[in-house]
Amino acid sequence: SRATGVSADGLTVVGDSRDSSHEFRPFRWTADGGMQNLRPLPGPIGNSHGFCISADGRAVGGRSGPANAAPATRWVLGQGLASIGVLPGYGEGNTTGLSADGSVATGFCYASSTQQYASFRWTEAGGMTPLAGLPNAFATIANDISDDGGVIVGESANVDYDPAFRWTADNGAVDLGVLPQQAFSKATACNTDGSVVVGASWGPEFGQARRGFR
Repeated sequence: SRATGVSADGLTVVGDSRDSSHEFRPFRWTADGGMQNLRPLPGPIGNSHGFCISADGRAVGGRSGPANAAPATRWVLGQGLASIGVLPGYGEGNTTGLSADGSVATGFCYASSTQQYASFRWTEAGGMTPLAGLPNAFATIANDISDDGGVIVGESANVDYDPAFRWTADNGAVDLGVLPQQAFSKATACNTDGSVVVGASWGPEFGQARRGFR
């Protein structure tokens, strides 16, 4: 098993664990209740994951289903696991970040036929909408979201230049750049209000050591 996220007070943990058939199953752990199996969606069984948790510990984001047919998911305490869908033209979805109360989600979708990635923002009222990326970007992956759901950070792919980005509704995706003499970066997390971003930068050759940034 592996832990992939923890609530703001540290009392609730999310992650995934392999079952007897060597497939992943998401779990939610609390000190009082131990490890709870967040059972996959009905239908064909495949790998299911828990990738993130809301600050209050009541919601878990992930994915569920077989390859090329696995929607992004959100589990809510008292409601269970539900699909939040995939973007049109994509087969797999991954929820990678949740707002503090779990009402806003972010993540990315993948199309195996074109090997393309596209980020999304999801709300209970509006559903899943694509996240506009940087100019000339042909792929984006969202990795985290602020507590109020207004800031999203991640990584994008352009020709010969793959920078981290920070997205807001007012400004869209903003290029965060790379460290000196490097060509690639990704933003992996932001603080509660999205004003501070951390991540890694590397390149220009693949395999070179990565350096953290703030």
